[in-house]
Amino acid sequence: MKKIFLFLLVCIGYLCSNNIQAHAQGVSLAISPATVRIQASPQAQVLSPLTIENKGDQSVTLRIIFKPFKAEDELGHITFLNPDDRYDRFFQNVQVIDLAPTQTVTLAPLEKKKLTLSIATPSDISEDYYFSVLFVSNSSSPTQNDTKNSVSAVAGGIATNVIFSPQVDVASNLSIDEFTTSPLKQSGPVPFTLRIANQGDHATTIKGSVSLTNMFGQTIGKVDLPSTNILAKSTRRIINDYSKQTLLWNEKLIFGFYTAKLTLTSPNGATVKKTIHFAAFPTEAIIGAILILLGILFIARRVKKHM
Repeated sequence: MKKIFLFLLVCIGYLCSNNIQAHAQGVSLAISPATVRIQASPQAQVLSPLTIENKGDQSVTLRIIFKPFKAEDELGHITFLNPDDRYDRFFQNVQVIDLAPTQTVTLAPLEKKKLTLSIATPSDISEDYYFSVLFVSNSSSPTQNDTKNSVSAVAGGIATNVIFSPQVDVASNLSIDEFTTSPLKQSGPVPFTLRIANQGDHATTIKGSVSLTNMFGQTIGKVDLPSTNILAKSTRRIINDYSKQTLLWNEKLIFGFYTAKLTLTSPNGATVKKTIHFAAFPTEAIIGAILILLGILFIARRVKKHM
């Protein structure tokens, strides 16, 4: 089997960060990357670096478990699955290497260790594989309830999530399920709801932006979309403000009519676009100003009568 270093894209990923920390049951760990996106040809050897760190003050021994997952919702949360025959066969070709293949990792206090995820791609690969490389303490194990998480943390451990696809030249099958905002606004910032569906048979990674133009046709703002993985046959909500769970144009002073133009691109160069319109009029401020003006006119008349 020829050994090559395949196209390997480490990105913000199906979860949401390149570096995850977990603090649970006396274990304090960090791992990088949190999500690995791999596309590989048949009969290829994929090598992906992992770095795990013990941030606690006690030594810890971690078991390594491979666990399939699926999308739990549209925000990147996942749910672990029990491996079926297809995954059992695939996991026979997956190893974590610490100088040699290993099923456990021991970390001294504050130790950082570089590992390698090795995957021997099957010759007949045609489907995607979504799985987590879990590092869990001997006193814990992942369950259905403690693994619905938007970060790569599980009770007593931590994980890197792997999105593995065959390297095939297929057209992306993306569609915009929803790109909306309220048509009339009092003020900014402006929240958008953006939901993208991947109807294809393989995961894809989208990038893009929303450009904002005013009523004079001038481009006055731009929102860059975070690079986001969308699993096959799933829908993903795109957000850049995680506290408000929305895609936000962070402009406070807005007035008039606006056009928001969404442009999405996939790795094969396919482009999807959509345009929406909205208006911004601070009606409360306008009504307040009118009331103040009427008050001033009323007082002026009263003063004029008594002169």
